[in-house]
Amino acid sequence: MFLKSLQSLLFFLLSTGFSLEKNFFFIGVFLALTMFFFSHKHCLKAALTVLTKRGLVETTYPYNKSVGRGLKIVELLSEQGALTDKQIAATLDYNLLTVQQLLSIYIEAGYIISNPDESYDLSIKIIDISRKFKQRCEVKDIAYNHLKYLSEKYNETATLGAIEDTHLTYIDKIDSMELLRFVPQSEQRITAHLTALGKSILAYLPEKDLLRYCHFASWKAYTLKSVDSKEKLLLRLDQIRRQGFAICDEEYSIGLRSIAVAILDSFNYPRFAIGLWGPTSRLTPETLREMKVDLIEASIEISKYYTVPSNNKSYRKIDTNFVPIPEPKKTASKRGFLERALGMFL
Repeated sequence: MFLKSLQSLLFFLLSTGFSLEKNFFFIGVFLALTMFFFSHKHCLKAALTVLTKRGLVETTYPYNKSVGRGLKIVELLSEQGALTDKQIAATLDYNLLTVQQLLSIYIEAGYIISNPDESYDLSIKIIDISRKFKQRCEVKDIAYNHLKYLSEKYNETATLGAIEDTHLTYIDKIDSMELLRFVPQSEQRITAHLTALGKSILAYLPEKDLLRYCHFASWKAYTLKSVDSKEKLLLRLDQIRRQGFAICDEEYSIGLRSIAVAILDSFNYPRFAIGLWGPTSRLTPETLREMKVDLIEASIEISKYYTVPSNNKSYRKIDTNFVPIPEPKKTASKRGFLERALGMFL
């Protein structure tokens, strides 16, 4: 209470025109009293809070400046090409030692390379990042009409996604107009193998990338039907490769079902996936059979922008004898209808 009282008093005086330059004595007394009753840490924290609210102190940490300077170096190299450390320091008016330290950090991270002539340039990693970003922007425009068609035809949420690290990222979506619906958020991070979009991408990943995913992925089970081990996931992915599409049946949330198909590039690498989400009451086996045909057609059309002309699409086989994953037993979950309905929005 005493600390808050002192803090409030100082803030009141500052807000009423109290001058720091002419009242250093009061500031000294304030800090001395705070340090007497509390630790140095509490003293500095209280003073910093007051001065920050008044706008007299800028809470900028040193490492933020370093990040900014590092990005300036990246921008400079992208505009002017290879430069020596001295040229970078002179152009940006940075200390030479600072430039050398930042260059070593970015070289270790793989964003900058050191040439034999002691100059520095951007690495292929930067080009790969820009290429991926460009592809995302392109695929969003290309896939929009397909998402709109699918969403309007089935009145369900249509989504376009990709995998980042071990989580699914939504590139674009068109929400269902139904009251009971799934509304994914762009900032929502869902473990990829708990979604149909994610599993359809994982099914076509190279073995090295798939094993890396399995190593870093979280195997937390959200429902009784969640895939909670590497062995179970590999079995599911083998089934997805054989049938050409993926289904998520209440693996992420009770009462939620989805279906998706991967979008492959010219090297048959799964860059994206397109799918539909909805409640299990509406996404029946008959509806899923119809959805998979439209999703496969949409995936093939979008893939044409990333592949060389080919008449062989053997990786997308339409299984006419498709049997959906069995419904869970009614005793498997004790959650009520309201909780199941709310789960659709989480």
